[in-house]
Amino acid sequence: MKTWTMRASAMRAWTVLLVGCSAAACAQHQDLGGSPVDAGMATFPSQVCSASSVDAGTPPPVVAVWDGYMEQSFMGTGDDQVHVVIRSTDTGQLSGTVVFGAPAPPPATPANSDSCDAVDPVATAATGSAGSLQLLEGFEYQLTGLTASDVRLKFNVPTYQPLATWCACQAPFPGSTTCLPNVAVELFDQREDGGTCAVAPLDSTGRITEKLVTSCCRIELCSGSACKCDQSGCSYDAAFASTFDLSINGTHADGSALHLIQTQ
Repeated sequence: MKTWTMRASAMRAWTVLLVGCSAAACAQHQDLGGSPVDAGMATFPSQVCSASSVDAGTPPPVVAVWDGYMEQSFMGTGDDQVHVVIRSTDTGQLSGTVVFGAPAPPPATPANSDSCDAVDPVATAATGSAGSLQLLEGFEYQLTGLTASDVRLKFNVPTYQPLATWCACQAPFPGSTTCLPNVAVELFDQREDGGTCAVAPLDSTGRITEKLVTSCCRIELCSGSACKCDQSGCSYDAAFASTFDLSINGTHADGSALHLIQTQ
């Protein structure tokens, strides 16, 4: 028999307060231990994921390649190498990619909305001169905000770009900007395996209306900043990014976090 709890000390449980609930609603849902449960079980909306069908076409010609290292390193492997490729169209429109650490195959397409594939960026080890970065080792990031001149190279690396396919597979909720209901909710752990959780939306009286069962990792990712949603669907939130600003001197480009040499 499956046992659910509202705040049992022997089991992991969280209270998630999402932006959008009223001040009164948020205040009364800080602790749901005494809330009446009058709810049935239901499945969290899910769908089969599909790979992107967008054809990027033939990439523009490569105009520069930079190789080097970052001040930080991946704690699991110790890798710190960096590989940057800059491309340009005939009209001078720049695009580029960067790989941190050892190159790796692209992440596999998640099976469905509940999948917990290991594509979540991890924190790199910080140094005295450079703070920790949230990166996925081996992933080929598409640069944003790219500018380049004879003396400066600047670009942004979107933190959650590795989760683009996963976020696109999430189902939006009416009135919510995340892939969770836009209310205060409680996450429940299942006693047997700890791998299944439930979102419990609350009505205006503080009563749990239903329990939506899904994977715990899905709720943790959706309660963070990785995905943003509207009525048309969900996508990764490109507003979260690391900015790199390097000074170029000949074939060397140096910043507080990266040190590169132009190899092409």
